[in-house]
Amino acid sequence: DLSGPALKTLFSETSHSKKPFRVVKTKIVKDDSFEIQKSVKDWCDVENLDLVVTTGGTGFGVRDVTPE
Repeated sequence: DLSGPALKTLFSETSHSKKPFRVVKTKIVKDDSFEIQKSVKDWCDVENLDLVVTTGGTGFGVRDVTPE
């Protein structure tokens, strides 16, 4: 997955904003609805992060649970 590292670089660079974001968590999650929901909920509720960005999951295969 190349989009995750690319977004981390983009958010961390000062050229895109006055103050760079501090990326504190990254995670690759299986294409499983429960796993995706659990990760996002944990980051919002338990970790109390200010921003959660998801990427990927744009396929249209039988197992894809997050198509656009």
